[in-house]
This record gives sequence, structure tokens and C-alpha cells, in this order.
Amino acid sequence: ITLNGKANWDVTENLNIDVSTRYVNRKSDTDDQDFSGGATQGLVLDTDSFNKTKEFYGSAALNLSSFQDQLLQKLEGEITDLKQRGFSSGADNGNDGRRYHASYQATLFLDTLDMFDSNHSFTAAVEFERETFENSEPTDPSQVKQTRDMRGYIGEYQGEFFDQFFLSGAVRFDDNDDFEDAVTYSASVAFVVPETNTRIHGSVGTGITNPSFFEQFGFIPGTFTGNPDLTPEKNFSWDIGVEQKFWDDRANIGVTYFQARLEDEIVSTGFGTSVANQDGVSKRQGVEVNAGVEPIDGLTIDGTYTYLLSSDPNGLEEVRRPKHSASVSVGYRFLENR
Repeated sequence: ITLNGKANWDVTENLNIDVSTRYVNRKSDTDDQDFSGGATQGLVLDTDSFNKTKEFYGSAALNLSSFQDQLLQKLEGEITDLKQRGFSSGADNGNDGRRYHASYQATLFLDTLDMFDSNHSFTAAVEFERETFENSEPTDPSQVKQTRDMRGYIGEYQGEFFDQFFLSGAVRFDDNDDFEDAVTYSASVAFVVPETNTRIHGSVGTGITNPSFFEQFGFIPGTFTGNPDLTPEKNFSWDIGVEQKFWDDRANIGVTYFQARLEDEIVSTGFGTSVANQDGVSKRQGVEVNAGVEPIDGLTIDGTYTYLLSSDPNGLEEVRRPKHSASVSVGYRFLENR
């Protein structure tokens, strides 16, 4: 069951409030794998195991536009509550998690219609996030309620010049309680050749992913132990590509080459009984091809294909990283696009 709700109120011409909620209640039957060492060792068994999840999400945002829409400000608060229960390998398990998130963002738009014929936007933002996690079943004195806080500070610039050159850059500082503070960045550039309607683009950036609470502290009795000494995963990536439009912009095709390097990747250890940061660098590179066409008004057909090469620090092919992946989507708009 999934329930969604959304409301918007224009308090004044320049001030409005957005509120949204979501509730999800799901249950999935699962099957256990036998590690007893008996006749069915390593096989999947038909058992009565299951997983249940209840999730609630709510947010409220205040949006203010000033100086003829040249300054936009947004103040937002969010809460996510997640309860998970399950039965596996003859024992109950479960955990409760909650996330509080608050942010303020201000964006200034500037137009320079003189010799540069350009548009610019400058964004500054600050956010605060608190996460809590607690194992609910089975009860264990060592499984106390865990809490961690994060404060983020962000700056971003976007520029458009002569309707054909586009530039953006962003930097972020994360102030973490449980991990080292981190600075990440991203930058992108794109150039459109008006005579041929060709777009050349590229980007570079860094990122971090903090360990989940379950990876840090969670456990399944007798089979999994959290690792409180984990550090965040660190990523560096770049890409470059070209996209061509034709047939009066009703069709397009693009090719992008990308590379990524992942450090301190969190991997399973001890046959899935715990996790740890992997030494060395995991490498990924590949090519993505995308194409789209609108053969008749309202009908769109889009497809993508990705060829990926990935290796762990030992040079072995990484698991769960498909070498070939593809997708096709079809959409149709009618009744005057309603």
C-alpha cells in the first residue's frame, strides 16, 4: 500500500507553502539459504521468512520570491520514519530509523544583456541532518540507540553565454560528527554549435557516501556484526560526450565516455558476516549511447545502452556490475497534451 498527498498554498503573490506526505506499508515473503553444513548446504529453502516495512515521509517548504523573481529563497523541513521487521533463519529481526532534515537555500539570478548576452545564477545553501537508528528485535544490551549529525554548506554557480555556452560549478563542505569532514566539488561545461545543432559536453566531480547505520551498528543475531570503524566511500569521476540533433529537433543521438575511481569501497567480509573498507582503488569506465525520436506529434521513443568495464583493486571483474545494460521507453501525449 502506498499513499501520497500534496498541497500548495499561494499565501501572497510572492510567497507560497508546499506540503507533501507519503506512507508505504509493504510485506515480502522471502526464502532462507542453508549454511548448516548438511545435505542442503548452500541451497535456497522454501521457508516462512518475511520482511515487513512501514515508512512515513513528510515535508514542508516555504518559498519566497523577491525583486521580480531575481532572488528565490526556500526554507524546508523533512522527516522520514522507517520501521522494518522480519523473520529469517528461525529468529525475529528488526530496526527503527528516523531522519530529520532542515535546509535553507537562496538563489540570485543576474542577466547581462550587453556584450556578453549571458544569464547567471548564484546559489548558497546550508543544511542540517540528524539520523537515529535502533535495533528493535531481538533486544540486546549492546544495541543502544545510535545518533549521528551532519551539517552541509554549499555554493553553486551556473552561467549561460550567447545561448550556446553553458558552465556550472559547485563546492560542498560536510561537517560530520562520526566521520572526517569532507570537501567535494563538481564542474560541467557544454557548447552548442548553432550551424549543426551539435552539443559537446563534459563534467568532473567528486563525492562521498557515508556508511549506513546497519553497516556501522546493525546486526542479524549469529550471522552479521556491524563495523563502527568504517569510513566513507570516496569517488572521483569524469565524462565527455557529444549529442547531435536532426530532423528539426525531432531526433537525437548521443555518445558519452566516462571513468570513475572508487576508494574505501565497503565490501562484505567473512561470507557476509560483516563489512569493511577495501584497500586500493576500484575502477570503472565505459561508454553510454542514447537515442530518441518523435516520429509523429506526441509519440516519443527513447533508448539507452551502456557498456561498462569494472575491476576491483586486485584487477578482478566486480560483481553486480553488468557489462551490458539497456533500456527502451515509449511515451504518448494526447488530448492537447493533457
